[in-house]
Amino acid sequence: MLALWAQWLLLVLGILFFPGIAFCISLALFDEWVDRKFYAALQDRIGPLHTGFKGIAQPLADFIKLLSNEDIEPSAADKWGMRIMAIFGLAVPLVLLLFVPIINTTGIISFEGDLLLLSFLTTLLALVIFLAGWFSANRLAMPGTMRAASQLLSFEIPILLAMFSVAMRTGELSVAGIVNWQMVHHRPVMFSLPMFMFLIIYLLATQAELERTPFDIPVAETEIVGGWEVEYSGKKLAFFRLGADLQMIYSVGIATSLFLGGPIGVEMWIPSFADWLASSASLSNPNGILWIAVIRMAYYVLIFAIKTTLLVLALSTFRALMARIRIDQFLEFSWKWLIPVSLGLMIFSIFWVPWLDNTLWVKFEGLFPTGGGT
Repeated sequence: MLALWAQWLLLVLGILFFPGIAFCISLALFDEWVDRKFYAALQDRIGPLHTGFKGIAQPLADFIKLLSNEDIEPSAADKWGMRIMAIFGLAVPLVLLLFVPIINTTGIISFEGDLLLLSFLTTLLALVIFLAGWFSANRLAMPGTMRAASQLLSFEIPILLAMFSVAMRTGELSVAGIVNWQMVHHRPVMFSLPMFMFLIIYLLATQAELERTPFDIPVAETEIVGGWEVEYSGKKLAFFRLGADLQMIYSVGIATSLFLGGPIGVEMWIPSFADWLASSASLSNPNGILWIAVIRMAYYVLIFAIKTTLLVLALSTFRALMARIRIDQFLEFSWKWLIPVSLGLMIFSIFWVPWLDNTLWVKFEGLFPTGGGT
């Protein structure tokens, strides 16, 4: 076994660089570029072009430009409140991403019941946005602030129902446990009609949580002068913009973990390949083969990046297809449609899943007599 100080050193390096903060920020900026390019293509535009190859460095350039801009604070505003909320707007998504499995079937932080903590932290983001608008003390920002609070809390419920329906389906309350369940059972959770519907509901609610079209009424520039962030500029606005990109990566990352098997790829159906990957070196298996560990890490990162990018493209498609809806329409959509349907699906899955398992999936799992390692 490695010495205790070496394990702590690897943990700190993992949090700071890979697969932690530095990697997640890089992936967030890359997926923002993918989102902008694909969204532009759907609208017959070019999108980012000149900064870097095909404009790939444009999100980074925008972030650096915002950092260098003048940071103006209104005299009537709660200045320290605005500063703290900007820091929280960046820090909370970064902490959330530490729970997402990227280079393994577990995240950097993983424990039994971590799904409950994730549900609390995601709800905390709604409070951060509300307080950010409140502390700015701008009368024009308050309508956007109230709209954002109403929207985020309304669509947080379908997201939580989707997450805990997966937990009920797998019998696990940890993200790692759900990913390993999919590995052991040789299929993603979404290979079930109720769970596939929950994936659609989760993505719709995520679009609203991210305040993207058609749920972008809290920041509608043509109606409320930019919404709750109207008084934010310079470094604070840069933190919020980067935090939004990180929140998008977290949202699609947790959807990948809960519904699509996380970073697991074809080894889900090829147990011998899973056993080969499991022979790699790790903290729990220091006698394993080091070069296989490098291949396994690169493989998991690639699978995770592909799955999350595909979900980002799905969000971009939905963003391009729909026009902005009014606040009464999206609140009605949440409370009268999305939440009742989610509750109905949860009840339906209680009866559907046992029948489907007994008639189909047990036979399917019988095709894989050798259990693959994780």
